[in-house]
Amino acid sequence: MDLKDYREQIDRIDRTLLENLQERMRVAEGIAKYKLEHGMRVFDPVRERQKIEKLLWDSDEDLAYYNKILFTTIMEMSKDHQHKFLHEETETVHRIRDALRYSPKVFPRRAKVACQGVEGAYSQQACDRFFSMPQISYQKNFRGVFQAIQKGECDYGVLPIENSTAGSVNAVYDLMMEYHFNIVRSVRVKINHSLLAKPGTRKENIREIFSHPQ
Repeated sequence: MDLKDYREQIDRIDRTLLENLQERMRVAEGIAKYKLEHGMRVFDPVRERQKIEKLLWDSDEDLAYYNKILFTTIMEMSKDHQHKFLHEETETVHRIRDALRYSPKVFPRRAKVACQGVEGAYSQQACDRFFSMPQISYQKNFRGVFQAIQKGECDYGVLPIENSTAGSVNAVYDLMMEYHFNIVRSVRVKINHSLLAKPGTRKENIREIFSHPQ
């Protein structure tokens, strides 16, 4: 098999994991409602410890450590989800729920986002600060970000507008005027440039450096 075949297998397994995880969380909702009706607590340390021990006993030995992390995390998620169904519905809780339900969603947790650059670029770091679950489309240049939004391919664009060394990124401001887009949120990202070289390169032998003008 080649890399493509392995990746297709991983994608298939991930889809199955997602379906099973969501099914597990829905079952946890039923458990939460049962516990609420019978006055039981969400956290049952004895049951949880026994379950982890059984799962690890059935696990391949070389993967037991990773499986422990996985199922401990899943159980924490399950308990957190169950707690949503166990809070007493007081007047204050009702008011909070109504405020959350009817307040406009100013900024989504997930969105299709255009970024200038490539995977690992500073624009991606900024994007991950804005959105917890972004679907990122990488563009070759600033104009590509604006075009992706204009065409409806993306909902938001992440672009640099200020630089503590060089000042305003005028090209971006010019494109904002051209496309009539607005800034809806900003974030500061620390920029830490590095000099890349082949392994074994000695600094005294470097004669020419290629870089962005900044």
